[in-house]
Amino acid sequence: MDESTAVNIVHVGKTGGTALKALVDSYSRDFPGHQIVVRPHVFRLPRILKEFPDSKTGFCVREPVDRFLSGFYSRQRKGFPRYNNEWTPAEKKAFTDFGSPEALGLGLASPDSSVREKAEYAMNAIGHTRMGLAHYLVSARFLERIKDKILFIGHQPDFDQDVDWIRQVLGIPQCYSLPDDDIGAHRNPIPVEDLSEVARKALTEWYADDYPIYEWCLKRRDELKAAALSN
Repeated sequence: MDESTAVNIVHVGKTGGTALKALVDSYSRDFPGHQIVVRPHVFRLPRILKEFPDSKTGFCVREPVDRFLSGFYSRQRKGFPRYNNEWTPAEKKAFTDFGSPEALGLGLASPDSSVREKAEYAMNAIGHTRMGLAHYLVSARFLERIKDKILFIGHQPDFDQDVDWIRQVLGIPQCYSLPDDDIGAHRNPIPVEDLSEVARKALTEWYADDYPIYEWCLKRRDELKAAALSN
């Protein structure tokens, strides 16, 4: 791979990365020499920049509590229907103690220290909930320092619209599209429940480090999108 023209994409969990990977993989089957790779979850942004120092990158983001909701449900159903990844022993305990996102959020806010400890254990046990935006992207300050390496930032709620300009900056023809089914896109097949004010506040505090990253990404996304659409 020629790193000077390569794009190594960070797959931030529950932000649309599976759908983007399906699009990129479809393109790569027709053009095997392509220079675009959606890396596995273990490739955090610092690792990509270290291992591929001359390449560009990109990723998608999502409001942290909404991302938590999607991640909770995904692991609760073991990734079904796209995957069937068994719970770890820690996840089994977490889902036994807290059967819903609301219950887990309320657990974090509980005045009972033993309940809070169980809730904190669960947050760190469940695959997607323990790895927030800070896990993948470090901090807003870090992103600002390496912003010239970033080709695109997608926003999960607007991903169907974002894909047009993301394809453009990646050089992928418009004929390559996102999967339109829940399995292909790895979407939650069930409606997401609303959280109470108490549960949402507790979860927002839990993901406090993620919000500056999220806000930075939304601002930078607008700049990158405007630049792409002006060309």
